[in-house]
Parts: sequence; C-alpha cells; structure tokens
Amino acid sequence: MKSLIALSLIVATASAGIVPPILERLPAIPVMPLPEFEGRITNGELARAGQFPYQVGLSLAFGEDTFWCGGTLISNRWILTAAHCTDGADGVTIYLGAIDVRTHNEKGQQRIYSSKSNIIVHDQWNGETMANDISLIKMPVIIEFNDRIQPAVLPKKNGQYSSYEGELVWASGWGRDSDEASSISQFLRYIEVPVMKQSTCNTYYLGSISEKMICISTKGKKSTCNGDSGGPLVYKQDGENVVIGATSFGIKLGCESGWPGVFTRVTSYLDWIEEKTGIVNNQKHQSHLQLQPFAMKFLIILSLIVATVSAGIVPPIQERLPAIPVMPLPEFEGRITNGEFARAGQFPYQVGLSLAFGKDTFWCGGTLISNRWILTAAHCTDGADGVTIYLGAIDVRNHNEKGQQRIYSSKSYIIVHEQWNGQTMANDISLIKMPVIIDFNDRIQPAVLPKKNGQYSSYEGELVWASGWGRDSDEASSISQFLRYIEVPVMKQSTCNTYYLGSISEKMICISTKGKKSTCNGDSGGPLVYKQDGENVVIGATSFGIKLGCESGWPGVFTRVTSYLDWIEEKTGIVNY
Repeated sequence: MKSLIALSLIVATASAGIVPPILERLPAIPVMPLPEFEGRITNGELARAGQFPYQVGLSLAFGEDTFWCGGTLISNRWILTAAHCTDGADGVTIYLGAIDVRTHNEKGQQRIYSSKSNIIVHDQWNGETMANDISLIKMPVIIEFNDRIQPAVLPKKNGQYSSYEGELVWASGWGRDSDEASSISQFLRYIEVPVMKQSTCNTYYLGSISEKMICISTKGKKSTCNGDSGGPLVYKQDGENVVIGATSFGIKLGCESGWPGVFTRVTSYLDWIEEKTGIVNNQKHQSHLQLQPFAMKFLIILSLIVATVSAGIVPPIQERLPAIPVMPLPEFEGRITNGEFARAGQFPYQVGLSLAFGKDTFWCGGTLISNRWILTAAHCTDGADGVTIYLGAIDVRNHNEKGQQRIYSSKSYIIVHEQWNGQTMANDISLIKMPVIIDFNDRIQPAVLPKKNGQYSSYEGELVWASGWGRDSDEASSISQFLRYIEVPVMKQSTCNTYYLGSISEKMICISTKGKKSTCNGDSGGPLVYKQDGENVVIGATSFGIKLGCESGWPGVFTRVTSYLDWIEEKTGIVNY
C-alpha cells in the first residue's frame, strides 16, 4: 500500500494542519500512603462545653513520637476508636471533658494514661484495605460522669439496623480546621452533615466501600480532617447520642475537596464490642456497664494522670490518619513525566488516539498489534463517538511530519471489554479496528503479544518501557507535543497493593516511578513493553495512577495483557504461540 492512506479516511483537520484541542482522559485513584494517615473537621463550628460529652481526645505514643486521634466514650471504662490510630501504640493519654486540649487546667478536663495492654485492636484489621478499622481502649479506672463527661449509646442490638442514609449526623474532633492549617485545632469543633447513599460513596471510592463502612456528604467543604481519626459519628435519636461511626479515612487531595468522609459502621461490630467489653445496647442493659454514677470523687487518682499534665504542657501532637487516593469519575488520570524524547521509529508500535465525545476531544495512547488492530484502555474508548488514529508520529501537532499517518475509525470499530468496570478499573482494556489494512515501514510496526502458553511471567523486577504524549510534568497544562518514554522496573504486586489499598488484582501490573519517572495525563491506554529476544512484547496498557501528581512517586498501574490473550484472540484472531 502507498504510504499515504486514502484521503477520504483522513480527518479534515489534518489537511488544515491543525490538531483540535485535546483533553486528557484518564483516571486517578486517591490512595493511602502507608504509614501516613489522613483522618479527616474543616469549616465546622466551635463546640460549647458539655455539647459533646462523649468526645475524647487521644494522644498516642509511638516510640518518641506522639500522634493525635479522637474517640467515643461508650461507658465509664471503655472508649471506641479506630484501629489505624491505636495499632502499634505503646500507650495513650486520654482527654475527657475537654474543649481546649492545650490547657490542662481547663474546667472539667481530665487526662488519664492507659498502657498498651489496655488497647484492643480488631483481630481482622487490615491496614491496606481499611477493613475492620475499629479498636477499643480500656481505662484503668472507673470514671465519674458529669455534665461534661457522658457516654454515647450504642445502636440497639436487634438485628435490623438503619442504613442512616439521608439522616443528619454529627461529627466532631480536634482535626485540622482547613487544608491550610499546619496542625490540629486547639479547640473542639463539629459539623452536621447528611449520611451519603452507599452506592454514591462507592462511585468515589472505586467500589471499595463495604457494608461495614458508612459515608458522609462533605458538600460546602464541611468535613472531618487530619486529627479527627477514630472520632465519633453520632445520630441523635429520642434525645440520645447514638454512635454510629468511627472516623476512618478520606481523600488525600484535601479535606475541603468535597469527597465523602468514610467511617467504620458501628452496627457491624456490636457483637465484637459486646464480646470484648460486655457492653450491649447500653440504652437498656446498664448492668453490663459496671456503672457507679456519682459514686467516685470528681478528681481522678493523681497517680493515673500523665506527668505532662502537672507540668501544664501538652506534648507535640502529630496527626495519625489514612488517605485513600480515589478516582474522581468521569475524570481520568492516565499517567510520561521526566522522560526522554523518542526518536523517529524508536517506538513504531505507539499510536495516538484523538477520541470524540460529542463536541469534546480526549487524548489517549494505544499499541499497534497488527495491520488492522490497536490495543488500548476501556476508560479511553467507552462512550466514544469515533477516533482519529495517529500512526508513525513523533510530533502530533505536525500533520505533515514525515511518515505520520492519521486514520479515522467510527464507534462501530471500537470494542470495549464486556466486563469493564469504571468504578474498580477492572478489565480496563479495549480494541480498535482500523477501516483499512495499513502498510508497515520503519516508523510503523506492531508490537507482539506475549506467547500464549499458559505459563506467564510476572515480569517483577524486569525493566520495561512506557511511552506516550502525556503531560511531561505536574506543572504542564496540556499533553506533550512530542513522544516521550521512560524505562522503569516492574514493581512487585504485593508492594503495589500496599499503596492501592489491596485493590490491585492479578489482572493488573505496576511500575515503580522513583526518580519522578512516570506515565501521566494523556498516556492512558498506551503501551508497556518488555524487550525480549529482539521483540517488543506488549505486556500492559496504561490504566491509572494517583491524582496527587505524576511526580509523586506512586506506582503507575497497567492492565496486564497476559490476562486477556483469550479475549484478544476471540475478538481479533491474533495469537502468538
């Protein structure tokens, strides 16, 4: 075939020498950087003395460091909080009846120290997925209740529990009061917000919100924030403060971002709480509480109060709280930064895709795998009206570049994987058939698929190549005009999962992005190639990364091609034995 494709197949903008404005179509997963945590109250009101008598502050010791969390008083001996706050703690100073945590002689404020032997972390707590993020702390003395110290009640244990969806609830704590704040708040604050529908919350958090979690809407920039972790989510019912949640996690992008705050759902752990504490339905079964109302003197035994109290000093407090980098749908974070410029013919399998969505145009990458077929990502092509394919290109702004060809394919030529899931990014793979058979040359050559033999390498530790026209830095405002590439190692699957909350399946593959080398916005769908025996073997299609930035050092995630060889063969007839 002649190098010049039939003019009728080339888009009109090519003849004019203009590439239409290109948007980047790519997903971002807000993700938890372990062991740093994002607890998450911003734009809240200052609490009055006695307004939240069940609120406790927790200053947790980890070696020489001190971290701050919240908790809920649920009896005269027990506090409910989050596992991610207490896991590994050497001990905890408990603040009761406090509004101002910087003033030890505040009226009604008490501070008690509990050793690590009094901390109970849920046996199935998982720091990667945030599952079972719940913990209990037993105080070494029975405390006396007063107008500033009162327990919240647990939900009634009856087997039928409300979802609380749409109900107004209260969250409180000493967490940062804005994204700009450099430390936790000195004074207790609170917000009143509605409980979000579970399915809505899952659209934000990649389907990772289980039935044991509960979410709040944070519109109007009202949210929990760093330092609020473990604190109470309370529903006021029949004059009672019913604790329905413990602050668990939120998005690392910022407490004022509008993303839902996520809490551990207390109704899912009533049996566990009863087993560990003897407390059950403390609205009715007070005998389990070992209550001695007003029997003790107001002043707690001095020997049990931490030394820093008598000195009038609160130790420096850090915030201990998790962040889930999460995908804002339908915006995507494809994700090549700090890469090298490609030479003509260096990546002959690389294609550019200008995808039409109504009046908008989005940019992705793809891999040529035959003279008719292109492999790319489902999140790029899903819903597209058609696509202009760039072949043999280095400079996508120059339509008359030597060897560059542009071909239009209608939506009828696009095949999206039938089980593609935009919430979890599962099966993020797609195929595009070109309307003509193209000629190969020194600038246009296909990559080969992995050999189909039932035994596939994990590629862990192997050096691989990623390429594309994605943004070349976090500061760049648009995609790169010129093709770039990086050479990086494949990351161990288990390591990648520590970043992505255990959501990296065996059908995904990750790259290490140390040295700020990474895929970025505009690279989605593009190739991840392993050079083997002189062949360019395509082992991945760019899928997603973290919204915090392409230069953040977070792993880039790709669809693992070996998991889809049967599907590709079924749709295209292409197979490599």
